Amino acid sequence: MVGDWLPNESLYLDKASEPPVRPHRPLNQGDIFQDVTICLTNRSGSGEPTPKTKICHAMLIGHPCSLRGGPKLAALQNLVEVRPVKDAEADRFVEPWDSDFRLFPLRNLFPDKLWVADFNVIGTVHFKLLEDRRMACLSLAGWAALQRRYANHSLRIDQSIELRMADLRGLWNELALWEEWCARGHAEPDFYTWVRNPIESEGPYKGTVRLEAIELAEDVIRAELPEPVIGPGESEHG
Repeated sequence: MVGDWLPNESLYLDKASEPPVRPHRPLNQGDIFQDVTICLTNRSGSGEPTPKTKICHAMLIGHPCSLRGGPKLAALQNLVEVRPVKDAEADRFVEPWDSDFRLFPLRNLFPDKLWVADFNVIGTVHFKLLEDRRMACLSLAGWAALQRRYANHSLRIDQSIELRMADLRGLWNELALWEEWCARGHAEPDFYTWVRNPIESEGPYKGTVRLEAIELAEDVIRAELPEPVIGPGESEHG
């Protein structure tokens, strides 16, 4: 670990200077988006709080179970601002990142300067305004580090990254299968029902609900994914 707050490996499953990144991957906590409009409250010159909107980078902060109601995305999603570290923060907010727990250090998000997710600057956005704007997805270790930091900030609960990774493993496997499902041309919401049906393959997991076996039998479940959808005018060989 670097200190205790970030993993040695990359924080990112994938990232790019321009979106979209991994267009078939379902939205998940920790995804980072470009050019998102969020609402802020600032004091005006008279000292009165006034709402305003800001276009910025932002990170999905809701737990995966709160992003959706059943198979469908919730209309409104919570995001926090992602920004370069401020000059006033730069001197103290350095490795091992044991101060300013409202900030999550996004090491190597951009090459020029450290960027952070600021848990104190939160907005609510319709999910359609996120379409084609994702520029980064966190790795499993990065996701676990985010959860650890956010829990410490919000609840003053401290768990190791290793424990968070163990708790997230099933969700991580589910996302990988769901991404493959979508890449094969199947509708994203239909995966919800399919993964809640029993495994059909012969073997020790036959009859077990796929979702319940996803940590131990990901390969078995992946083998049962339906064949890719063939669009009009396409052949099986493309």
